[in-house]
Amino acid sequence: AKAKTKAGTSERSGGYYSSSSSYYSGSEGTPKQKGIVGLRNLGNTCFMNSTLQCMTQTPWLTDFFKADEHVSQLNRDNPLGKNGKIAEEYGDLIKKIWSNKYTVVAPSAFKHVIGEFAPQFSGYQQQDSQELLSFLVDGLHEDLNRLKKKGYNPDPIVSKGKSDVELAEETWERHKLRHDSAILDNMGGMFRSIVVAPCGTEYRKFDPFLLTFPVPLPNSNKKQQTVTVVFADTTKQPTKYQVNFSKGGDVGELKQAIAAKAELKTEHLVVAEVFSQKIFRTYESKDSADRIMPRDVIYAFECPALTDAKDPVTVPVYHVKDNGVEFGTPRMVVLPSVCTAKEAKTAVKAALASFVRKDAKKPDSPYSITFGARRGSSEDEIDVSDPANETKELSLEGRQYIFQCNWGETSDIESNHCKEMVIDDESVESSGRGKKGKGGVTLEACIEAFTKQESLKKGNEFYCKNCKDHVLVTKKMDVWKLPNIMVIQLKRFTYTSTYREKIGTFVDFPLEGLNLAKHTLSEEDKKNAIYDLYAVSCHGGGLGGGHYWAYVKSLKDGNWYNMNDSSTSPMDKSMVKTSEAYLLFYVRRGFGKKSASVASTKTEDVTGKKDK
Repeated sequence: AKAKTKAGTSERSGGYYSSSSSYYSGSEGTPKQKGIVGLRNLGNTCFMNSTLQCMTQTPWLTDFFKADEHVSQLNRDNPLGKNGKIAEEYGDLIKKIWSNKYTVVAPSAFKHVIGEFAPQFSGYQQQDSQELLSFLVDGLHEDLNRLKKKGYNPDPIVSKGKSDVELAEETWERHKLRHDSAILDNMGGMFRSIVVAPCGTEYRKFDPFLLTFPVPLPNSNKKQQTVTVVFADTTKQPTKYQVNFSKGGDVGELKQAIAAKAELKTEHLVVAEVFSQKIFRTYESKDSADRIMPRDVIYAFECPALTDAKDPVTVPVYHVKDNGVEFGTPRMVVLPSVCTAKEAKTAVKAALASFVRKDAKKPDSPYSITFGARRGSSEDEIDVSDPANETKELSLEGRQYIFQCNWGETSDIESNHCKEMVIDDESVESSGRGKKGKGGVTLEACIEAFTKQESLKKGNEFYCKNCKDHVLVTKKMDVWKLPNIMVIQLKRFTYTSTYREKIGTFVDFPLEGLNLAKHTLSEEDKKNAIYDLYAVSCHGGGLGGGHYWAYVKSLKDGNWYNMNDSSTSPMDKSMVKTSEAYLLFYVRRGFGKKSASVASTKTEDVTGKKDK
């Protein structure tokens, strides 16, 4: 017999947690609406709570578990399953949430079972809500797999001479030899991919998927960077630009983007990071642009002398106070590797012309100029301002040198120094990322980006039997079979070997009437390809942390609620669309209206025809 316990504890004998701990217990009471119940944060488990809240409002699935229909379908002998534990604990959790007896439930027993089979979820580190969703749905599918003995066909599927319909049917039938559950019936879909080799050979393949349809954000392979351009003509104000360039590209490509925006020559640009009033580092054209982080303060200095000077060398110019402390924004000059102090003085004064006030008390000599090694001693410094040193030769090779311009005491700086004024280009003013209606894209555009043909880059070669070699190919993805319940994942997180990023672009997605007819190749699927949104898993903040929560449409009253760990509150549906939306939960219109028993026993083949 099952023992009566607090929410969050296992109802079966030998439960994982004791109800004596309030941390692992729920809060009894009548919720605002049946099924609208908070979930206790057990320590960085907001990602799990967000996923579960979306799942608990899933049409058909919730009725299926509330009615205990999963019990008779448990497959404890499936080696790929979890001995039925995932399905059992999920079912227990659903019944607690929908019991109308709790305002908050602690999903501690569920977390324990998940962690038992997936160690990445066993601790208390922040994880990805989509990764948990994928593991959960796959676990439910395998725990409820109807096949006690799985079939296997070792022969490869041959596409030559077969229509898409024939190939899709064969692929789905093969898939059903090892996968057959109520979860697959209603959450299973299929993609079609076409790869074309340079010789013209075409390779078609169909790939089943479970629930999640990942779509890229348009231009997500592009990286945005704010760059301040300092012109050689000091009468032109430094200007801040927003430029786009390829992720994984080099600084040379970034220079090209800057030059195009500012109408300059690429070969005249010196790109550098400015930090704490100094040049922190300069970048060569061959350097990976992934080394540049979005928050880095990047300057591009126009230096025509790069192509004019003999053996040109770039040297930073710093503003310093009488006490040696740097202030203001540095500049960059280009000089021959061997030059005179007079030549250096002329170049520095030209670079700093815009910093001298028009009403300066010392317009001709508002600062003194010292030349020396970046980490050298003061004894080795040369006063470039001293007329006696004009003919002295400066060798710029071998070490990192700098020019320091001493503007004197604070009162002298106020009388002679003019602060840098930077203006914003229209590319910065219109970028407006992360805000509704500004810099956004539509979900339609995201889906089209998924189905767009792409040319695979070096490192992703495909073996062509006709070419008898690994070659660069084109690839196109399409949707063939649409599931009744589907999660569209907005691929906001980007990872490379040197760079990680979260894309904050606002995506405008429909709450009702998402028409996927033109995005599915199956003629049968096109007949009913209208989907309605019922939940959203949201992520706020940056990578490696941040916070997850959910917006859900109640199965009970049809209203929207904000589900933030233990907190639940009604919300206006106009607030559902946000730049923090990550997982979009959609259901095929009309599905889930029938009883769970009917829905779970009716299956569809790849053409959409009902099994008899």
